[in-house]
Amino acid sequence: MLSSNTKDFLQAAIIGGLAGSRTSSAPAVTSILLSKNPTKAFAPKLIRFLGNQSVSQVMQLMAIPELIMDKVPTVGDRITPMGVACRMVSGTLCGALLFRSRNQDVVKGMLIGGLAALLSTYALFYTRKKLAEKTQIPDALLGTAEDAIVVAGGKWLVNSA
Repeated sequence: MLSSNTKDFLQAAIIGGLAGSRTSSAPAVTSILLSKNPTKAFAPKLIRFLGNQSVSQVMQLMAIPELIMDKVPTVGDRITPMGVACRMVSGTLCGALLFRSRNQDVVKGMLIGGLAALLSTYALFYTRKKLAEKTQIPDALLGTAEDAIVVAGGKWLVNSA
């Protein structure tokens, strides 16, 4: 069985990885995790807010448009400076919230989530680009497969928490 610190590290890294794929997926999964484990009354308001069941459901709905927009050819690459920045902010914030909700070092959560988001942003971009080139599979289909991996990864993370 994993230690609490190892589990927190892995969860923050996975959430950051999700942010590198779909920016809004990380806050949605983080909200689900927070709603599954309600925090004490002394927790910061943002954590209590995101941990609210209704807010969690809204966050999940808000993640859907990004899944659709990713397939639109006119949407810029995720590795543009703004795309990378948004993914890093998402991973950093979610890693911090996860660690704070567990009374862990917030800076460590920020670093893990942000770095994982940065690494996965580039790794997934170039992997998808290379797969499209080598296999002739349409990018939209590869994007749909990536969506399925993000949803499955988020679901696995929530179920294993």
